[in-house]
Amino acid sequence: MTKHHEEIQAAAKSAAVEMAAETMTGDLLAACVDELKIQRDVWAKLNEQDQQEAIYRLSSRITDNVRQAVEIIASGNRPTIVATVESVTVKDGIKAVLTLQKHDAHRHELIDAAGQSVLLIVAGASEFYGGTENVKPDPDQTTLSGFGEGEQPMQDAA
Repeated sequence: MTKHHEEIQAAAKSAAVEMAAETMTGDLLAACVDELKIQRDVWAKLNEQDQQEAIYRLSSRITDNVRQAVEIIASGNRPTIVATVESVTVKDGIKAVLTLQKHDAHRHELIDAAGQSVLLIVAGASEFYGGTENVKPDPDQTTLSGFGEGEQPMQDAA
């Protein structure tokens, strides 16, 4: 690969990362604003179930936004196809069977690439989904002093 090609690839990757960052910020902000708009009251006045539903809606939308951003960044502005790895066979080489959407926008590029070398990037967004288990609604009933979450009741010393 020539220096010129390396510079073009680096610029394309930088543009993809920048686009994903800009898009993700706007998408996450839009998700939060949309959630604020549909709330029937302020957070402190919502019951535990309504808070949990709001957390679920935001979590679903943000997970989707993160998945899209990871796909943009991993692609480096190249045509990408999201596929499921159905099977992998190891003999003299490694053979992978992939399943993808029948109407994927880049299916023709894949068909045209038959018999040619392609770049396979194994990337998934699931590694970026962590931390959502720490977001919990406020309980409808507060705990009693000494009997709350993580606290043990005092035992009589005998």
